[in-house]
Amino acid sequence: MQIKHATALGALLLLSACSDPADKDPGASPFPAGMQSAAASDNDTAEVAPDRPASAAQSASDDDDCYSKAQSQAELTECSEDDLKPVDDELNKRYREMEARLKDDDDTKKLLIDAQRKWVAFRDAECNLSTVRSSGGSIHPMNFNNCATDLTQRRVNDFQGYLNCGKEDGGDDECAIPGAN
Repeated sequence: MQIKHATALGALLLLSACSDPADKDPGASPFPAGMQSAAASDNDTAEVAPDRPASAAQSASDDDDCYSKAQSQAELTECSEDDLKPVDDELNKRYREMEARLKDDDDTKKLLIDAQRKWVAFRDAECNLSTVRSSGGSIHPMNFNNCATDLTQRRVNDFQGYLNCGKEDGGDDECAIPGAN
């Protein structure tokens, strides 16, 4: 849903940029009447990533503020970069934790490294596919970043599942990543 919201926002900004500047009030919103309030009332956090922790939900609220203040496509792209960075940082943190738990298991550690390299290639290919219609346009980097953010958040959730494996039933015999010591 975030990609659709951001794409629609980009299209609206593009349309407003193409209108006659003499028709505009300099302090007026770049959105058609009623559109900004409808976008602001959407609960994007719940639609975008229902599995995000509360801190990420706050970040999503801050991100919405970034998007609403953006005055150009370049600024919207910066907002999307700002969305991706903390999610990517969280992924790297969980990856390092998984590696640390595998310090005495070189075979499984190699499998983790291989899986993550292939996942990064998948993520990039998937985002290239899902954003192909904006390829070559100024909105493409933002669309790609939004896709990467969503897929990276899913990977963070997957990693957390690996890290939590065995906690509920008390054993980690079936877990790829051993429990914390």
